[in-house]
Amino acid sequence: MNDWFADGATAEFCITLPQNIARKPATLSHEIAASVPIDALTSWQGLIDRAKLEPGERVLVHGGAGAVGLYALQLGHIRGACVITTVSAQDIDFVKRLGAEEAMTIKPPGLKQRFGTRMSSSMPSAVTRSSGHGVSSSQVDA
Repeated sequence: MNDWFADGATAEFCITLPQNIARKPATLSHEIAASVPIDALTSWQGLIDRAKLEPGERVLVHGGAGAVGLYALQLGHIRGACVITTVSAQDIDFVKRLGAEEAMTIKPPGLKQRFGTRMSSSMPSAVTRSSGHGVSSSQVDA
């Protein structure tokens, strides 16, 4: 994947190395397939490049059933992290099948009840927001 802002990635045409190219799955439209690289890259940059997620750490993914969130929770799971995510009630089973160890709604009993007043001791190692920016727990205002 080319970096979103580098090497002309937003141009109509882009030159890249063959190992950075993958075939579009036949089951996806061109429009949907075009969204995959930016959502996956946003997740990668947030969790791996910026937050430096390591095996055994905990990560909180807000919006785990969304475009960026579903990649973030799968990347966290593959990296051996404990993935906690917030989703709508109807998406809890879906995100658990993708690798979330814990899924909760923002409505009670949700995030506030899960962490409560123990925020500093139980806060995940990394947090992703819908913007895709990963931050370490030391950067999160408890």
